[in-house]
Amino acid sequence: MQHFFDFLDVIGLPARPHVHRTRKEETLSVNVVTLKEQPVTLTRELAGRAIASVVAEIRPQADGIVQQLSFDEGVWCSKARRFIN
Repeated sequence: MQHFFDFLDVIGLPARPHVHRTRKEETLSVNVVTLKEQPVTLTRELAGRAIASVVAEIRPQADGIVQQLSFDEGVWCSKARRFIN
């Protein structure tokens, strides 16, 4: 408990204003650490699921009989690519 009151005295707060110190002030030892700048990578793995923010549904409109689908589901496509033969 004495350390707590010493701490309050060090930071300038009167912990016990009615108690006057009669003994000589003690010197406190202080540790010094020198820091240097360096890059730090912060990563954290969290459990969860990812949901697409935008979903596009492609529904072909074709006349006649569809003989073959010429695409694989989930594969990227390019402009003007044919999906139905």
